[in-house]
Amino acid sequence: MLLCVSKSTTEKAYVSSLRKPRALRRVSDKVEVMNEIMDYKQFPSIDAVIMNDLLALSDPDDAEPFVDGLIELYRTEAPIVSKKLREACGERDEKAIIHFSHKLKGLSRNLGLRRLAEICATIEHTGGVMEKKKSDQLLLLEEAELDHVMLALSTYMSQKAA
Repeated sequence: MLLCVSKSTTEKAYVSSLRKPRALRRVSDKVEVMNEIMDYKQFPSIDAVIMNDLLALSDPDDAEPFVDGLIELYRTEAPIVSKKLREACGERDEKAIIHFSHKLKGLSRNLGLRRLAEICATIEHTGGVMEKKKSDQLLLLEEAELDHVMLALSTYMSQKAA
């Protein structure tokens, strides 16, 4: 689901919402992204072709399939990079915004997480020069999509373990 801040959400409310743990934020506080921002729904959250290719790389003799290692790395690194990206955006640090959005884009593309990678690519290419309202919207899109893919990857890993 593609979520973002509504037009009526104030900067103060947005900053306040970022201080809450993600689990405590209410989905109802977010709405569809405004028309000015690209429609990211055209990209799959998880590209099945890439995921199947990664699964095919696994050696049956390995104790842990190749893709499982990539998923665990992603589940460890992506939330940290996302947090650093939000901090960089809050500080309007253009170099850090470009660095962390590029890093999260790469991590996401490695697993075929196309929608998140495209959101990060937009953040990377606009750097710190986009107006604050749009950059805040993109950050919320990034956060919502990251939550979505983290849940999907966790579900995949728990189903494999069962």
